Amino acid sequence: MVALDLESHEGLPADEVAAFARRWCRIVERRTGMRPFIYTHAWFARAGNCAGLGEYPLWIASPGRPKGDPLVPSPWRDWKIHQYDNSPIDRNVFHGSREDLTRLGYDPR
Repeated sequence: MVALDLESHEGLPADEVAAFARRWCRIVERRTGMRPFIYTHAWFARAGNCAGLGEYPLWIASPGRPKGDPLVPSPWRDWKIHQYDNSPIDRNVFHGSREDLTRLGYDPR
C-alpha cells in the first residue's frame, strides 16, 4: 500500500498543494501500478488542498469520531481507512473486506 500524507501546505496556496498531490499520485500510480491512498484531515481537504483527488482512496484522520463513522470531506463521497484514535497509538479501521484490502496491495506475509 502506498499513501500520500497530505496534512500541511507549507505556506503554499491550496491550488498548488492540490496540483502537487495530483502529479505525485499520477507518477506513483504509473511507476508502481498501485493507486495511492490520500491520508488527510477533513479540515485540510475542506480548505481546497485535496481538489481533484476524489478518485483516490481516502484514509481519513478523524480521531474525534466514532470508529467507522468519520466525516468525509469533499471531493470524496466515501472512505477506505478511518484513523479513529491516536493515543497512545494510531488505530485504524478498513472499510471493506479482506479481499478488498488485498486488491489494494496488501501482502499478509
